[in-house]
Amino acid sequence: MAELNENVCGLELDLDRVRACCNIAEIIQCKNINFLTGSVESGPFDDGMFDGLFSYSVIYLTDYRKTLLEFYRLLKPGGLLYFSTNGIGWYLYNLIETHNDSSDYSSRKMAADTIKNSIDYYATGRGSIGSSTIMNSNIVSGELEEIGFDVLEIGPEGSINNKIHNVTPFYPATNYGYENVWEVLCRKKI
Repeated sequence: MAELNENVCGLELDLDRVRACCNIAEIIQCKNINFLTGSVESGPFDDGMFDGLFSYSVIYLTDYRKTLLEFYRLLKPGGLLYFSTNGIGWYLYNLIETHNDSSDYSSRKMAADTIKNSIDYYATGRGSIGSSTIMNSNIVSGELEEIGFDVLEIGPEGSINNKIHNVTPFYPATNYGYENVWEVLCRKKI
């Protein structure tokens, strides 16, 4: 990101991760990036401060509707937003087949917790803090339009701008016939 942009700002909740990013930037002598501690749901930034926002595999860990509103607030008119997230296929895969389990992590438990949290989130408008929420591209596309975004592209992970860059997707488009990991590129309406 720093190679492609004049100034970049990274936002992370965990101070230790911010320190690690600052150390890496210093080692590689990257001077046009600034890291801050904070939440994407309520960033420490002025309205319309950014030309673009990039959020890879984060939004489903937040109250995503609140985060989308915050992204809208932070972007200049015409600003671009890219994010990737997970559909129900990803959680079914983890529930049935498991993925990257370790002594302190169970993908089955994560998937079951996410399914429960998603039911709570969609039924009451509130999920558990720190838990994942299943996101559906059709629903989110409508929510983005309501907020004031034009959806430019939406599809499985690796599909956006693929005609130009010929990206090989890391994840299959679906698992068990359901939407897996997906991404969206949209623009704040002018």
